[in-house]
Amino acid sequence: MVEKFLINTITAWEEPPRARHQLAFSLAKNHQVIFVTRNKTGLPNIREYHPQKNIKVIEPVFPIDYKYRYRLPAINELYQRWLFRWLKKNISFDHCINFDFTAHYISNFFKNAIYYCNDDYIGNSKYPVWIINKYHQRCESIVIKNALFCIVTATFLENKLKRINRNTFLIPLGAPDLKDINVIPKQTTDTGKITVSLMYVGTRKLDHNLLNDLLLKGDVNIVCIGPRDNEFERKIISNDNISFKGVLKGDDLYQEINKADVGIAPYDLQKSNKGVTPNKLWQYFAVGKPMVISDIPNLAYFDFPDKFVYVYKSNSECYTLIKKAHLENNSLLIESRSKFAESNSWDKRADKFLSIAGDFSDHNPV
Repeated sequence: MVEKFLINTITAWEEPPRARHQLAFSLAKNHQVIFVTRNKTGLPNIREYHPQKNIKVIEPVFPIDYKYRYRLPAINELYQRWLFRWLKKNISFDHCINFDFTAHYISNFFKNAIYYCNDDYIGNSKYPVWIINKYHQRCESIVIKNALFCIVTATFLENKLKRINRNTFLIPLGAPDLKDINVIPKQTTDTGKITVSLMYVGTRKLDHNLLNDLLLKGDVNIVCIGPRDNEFERKIISNDNISFKGVLKGDDLYQEINKADVGIAPYDLQKSNKGVTPNKLWQYFAVGKPMVISDIPNLAYFDFPDKFVYVYKSNSECYTLIKKAHLENNSLLIESRSKFAESNSWDKRADKFLSIAGDFSDHNPV
């Protein structure tokens, strides 16, 4: 039976694929998806468009930019009431999946809203303010408590949310399906330099000093994939061994990372929270790449096969592990990583989500 899923987010549709996009893509293979984005700035209005089959994007327009809006209690709640009232009146759907941790009014309009949590958002700001953190803490607590059930992507988040809502279930992040991205994983040609792929959505949590150290080595090329960020580029030394590809999606994204030797995720642990989950791992695995990553807390709960992930505990180890990952790579490992990703695809994550949702299907409709 084809069902309709409303996915409420504070994310742009045009961003590189994140958990909410990946879930939308997988659900849309057999169901209809309505994806509500963060608001654009302008006079109050609702824009709608269809980027692909079975997906409708709802793009709210509101006078206050979303970066400020969701941090201002009175404005954020005015926005929620306006948006959810419009959705209730104009959009029909079977399931409401909420990725917005501040959307505590959602349960007033849709009784069976599901909270999908893939990060620890409280205090996770470039400029943390105590009173805003308290507001966000209150909002998320209400969202968790009133959710029909909660989905989390990491054990840390599972432990946190279960204290408020016992109907909390762990579904890790997943990999894209190779059939969807039109890429054949391959080993790159030895050019005397190691090409390193760096995918990012935001650059604030990246370790800029580590990246500069790698660039100074001379035998590492860093290919950056993500939105151009002037602040980020000012912190990186001018160097012929770094290039910026901008935002890439779909086939373009995976064709680009397929050219790399190694993928890296150099988190600045002083700025990263305990809820960070390594979504990039699965994207690199899909095209057979090894991953070098900082020792973020959630890695302790994953059991990856040997020579898939190389974890550095200090910056001095990172360069050594990049060279090791490159040296140890071979066609068998590339194939193994790709198959491992296939067995942990977003389609399989979506199936698990649908199974859980089915167990709650006898509750009142939204």
